[in-house]
Parts: sequence; structure tokens; C-alpha cells
Amino acid sequence: MHRQFRTAVYDLISDAKRYDSGEFDAIRRSSVTIRTLLYDHKNTHGHNSLSILSQLGLKDSMKFATYFKKSYSDSHADYSYFKTARFDVPDFVTPSKRYYDTYLFAPNYIYEPDYWLPFKKWWTSRLITLDFIEEQFSLTRQNIIMTEANQDGGAHFDSELQPYYRWLRDGATGPTIQNIYDEKLYKGLCGGNIKALKDEDYIFKPRDINLAMTRQIVHETLLSLMQLHHLTFKINYNPDFLHNINSRLNYAFIQIGLRK
Repeated sequence: MHRQFRTAVYDLISDAKRYDSGEFDAIRRSSVTIRTLLYDHKNTHGHNSLSILSQLGLKDSMKFATYFKKSYSDSHADYSYFKTARFDVPDFVTPSKRYYDTYLFAPNYIYEPDYWLPFKKWWTSRLITLDFIEEQFSLTRQNIIMTEANQDGGAHFDSELQPYYRWLRDGATGPTIQNIYDEKLYKGLCGGNIKALKDEDYIFKPRDINLAMTRQIVHETLLSLMQLHHLTFKINYNPDFLHNINSRLNYAFIQIGLRK
């Protein structure tokens, strides 16, 4: 079990390094690792599955770092530390567009979370609340990790995803910028060469915020594990959030926190 624990931690560090170097999809694998580390499954037939941290007797005694401090209940959507960014990517990655519009998790203080929480509250606390006419839906760390691992390519692919997760992933709930033809304004807000755009590139619509959320959860988990003083191995975790920030094409960040 200790060997599996160490392997899981090193996998998280490896995925984080790849994400921080611009391989955004690499962080998707971490959803499975987080599930293995933290998720306890109990069913009525008695076939229970305990997480690694539960089997090691660590989970309930730990405090978990959180980078989400905004708690007002009347928000339509709060993207907290997530900032919009555009990158130039090869055509085989996004064949319909020249550019990849997404979000970055960019904490102000890398090693200083907003506060620390017991596991259950951390796991079930909302990251984003979507407020629709009919209902309000909150996406928690548990919801993001389990949906990504079980349905969206972490461990399995499902043809039908949870609608709220799919809308969030595909950018349906976030900001959209379009029909800007002034070169300076376009380059500042969206980034890229306005004279070399495809038709679809005139629409700046960030997607895959689930990957930025997973990067946040990985960061929080590793910081939390680094607080354990009796580990038999060293956690060499040195996040580099600046690489992606400095590699973006847009000059300006758009940071969203909408309220009624």
C-alpha cells in the first residue's frame, strides 16, 4: 500500500509537470489517481472499496488546501482563480480552429492556500455554481474528478456525459467574445494574428475548464500531502504556473465572477 501511495504521488507530480509545460490533456489522467487516493466506494451488497489514504489511516486526520474562498450564494458563476488564455496549437489538435481557447489555474500564492479544510468538506465544496432559470447546480471536487475519471477519458469514455459537466467543459457556460475586427483590441483580448484567422477564430470561446479544475485539485492534494511529516519518501513538487501564462497569445486576462 505504501508503494502504491508513492506511485500515485509521483504520477500526480508527473501529470502536473506535463500540464505546466503546455500538455493540458495530460492532467486528465490525474482524475483516476485522485479517485484511487481519495474515493471510498460503499454499496448495499457489501462490496466496499477503500481509498489508499483511508487504508493508510490518513484521510480523516488530514487537512486539505483550498484555493476557493468566495462563498456568496447569489453568484451565477464564479471562476475564482481561473483565467482565460489562447494558445497556438497544431491543426491536428483542434482541426476546426488554429487557436486553442481555454482556462488556466493561476493562484496568487503558490504555496499559500486560502485556508485548510477537513476532507469531507473539501471534497464536497463547490468549485463553480451554475444558476439556471429552472435550478441551480454546483460542481464540486468530487463531481469533477469522478465524472472526468468515469466518463470523460480518465479511465472510461461514455457517449453521454452529465449535462452540466459537458456544458462547462465545452464552454457553453463561460464568456464568448466575437465580431471584434479591430486588430489591437482583438490581439489584446483574444490574441493571435487577425489577418491570418479562420472564420471560427473570430469567436473566442474558452473550453476545458475541467482540466484547469483538475490541475487545481492536483495542486491542492499535493500541498496537503506535503504537510504529512512521517512520509517514507520525499515529495519533490515544484509547480510552474508561469510557463503557460507567459506562453499565452492574449495580452489581457478575462477573470470571471458574475453576480446577480
